[in-house]
Amino acid sequence: MTRFIHTSDIHLGRRFGRYPEALRNRLTEARQTALSRIADAARAHQAEFILVAGDLFDTATPSPRTIAHALEVLNEDQALTWVIIPGNHDPLSSDELWSRVRTSAGPNIHIASEPAPLNIGSATILPAPLLSKNTALDLTAWMDMCDTPADHTRIGLAHGAIVDFGDGEGQGIIDPARATSARLDYLALGDWHGQRQVNPRTWYSGTPEPDRFRHDAPGQVLAVAVDGPGAQAQVTPIETGAFLWRDMAIDVVPGMAPAVTLRTRLPEGTRRQTLLRLAVTGRSDLAGKLALSDIVREVTPEFAWVDFDDMGLAVEYDAADLDGIDLAGALREAASELLAEASDTTLSEADRKVAGAALTRLYSLAGSL
Repeated sequence: MTRFIHTSDIHLGRRFGRYPEALRNRLTEARQTALSRIADAARAHQAEFILVAGDLFDTATPSPRTIAHALEVLNEDQALTWVIIPGNHDPLSSDELWSRVRTSAGPNIHIASEPAPLNIGSATILPAPLLSKNTALDLTAWMDMCDTPADHTRIGLAHGAIVDFGDGEGQGIIDPARATSARLDYLALGDWHGQRQVNPRTWYSGTPEPDRFRHDAPGQVLAVAVDGPGAQAQVTPIETGAFLWRDMAIDVVPGMAPAVTLRTRLPEGTRRQTLLRLAVTGRSDLAGKLALSDIVREVTPEFAWVDFDDMGLAVEYDAADLDGIDLAGALREAASELLAEASDTTLSEADRKVAGAALTRLYSLAGSL
């Protein structure tokens, strides 16, 4: 039986410029330590080798520190064999990068820089390294013609899109029937950051440490076992991510208590390691909107980061809301004028939103007095 770990898109050295400095440092460190968690998964599952299907580094010019830290982990356990192909972020044309890696790489690290079979134990790995950032060629085509020992498990290793993912990330370059045409027992793919099974013998591992909200899933690697040539691959996802990136959407309807709904749906137990993007849409009364905002302010410090968007939440104002501000006097007059403007369909939507926001603010301030 051949046992191995399939991973990809580790993107060491990735920058997180839009986030606060303290969080940037934590996210960067989580990516760097992902290699150690991958190695732990390999040892736990008695893997003979680890396949990195491209984009070990985020750029063709990572910092010397990033390269040094990566090599320290890769070289740490000489019993672990790593097979790495360049991807579109760190293509083979990045001569300086891969030259530095090879110079310091131990004998357990194989940088597959050409389409040639690599024998490890009872497996033959057929790599398709990316030569440049962009290519219109299916670099896995050579696998069809490659002969390997009859008693060896045939494993393809490539980086690229096998289908059009519809978000600009993939353009459908790799033949989806490659595992069949090349007689592969398993085709290990990288490029798509979400884990995906294309067919029983073809998988995207996804990234071991997510860096975006797009896939809304924990970081994972795949533990793969193949019981000899022609056997069905047994694939087991193993969680490796340090951070969770959660997308949450709440659609509010009149009569619903959005704050209560939010409390019941917020993740528990891992908030310090969770980045949350919360979008609220629908319609609510003024009290409901403010209660929702209050809860978000309350729980935000518990999370690694929170992005709260309630621009799609329309507020239904009524006279009872004005009573909550003041029953009479100057504040009541100002609130009445704002309510009239927020409800005036002859005004532009932008002007109505400004008036509504001002009324909401006034209501909030009055409630705190």
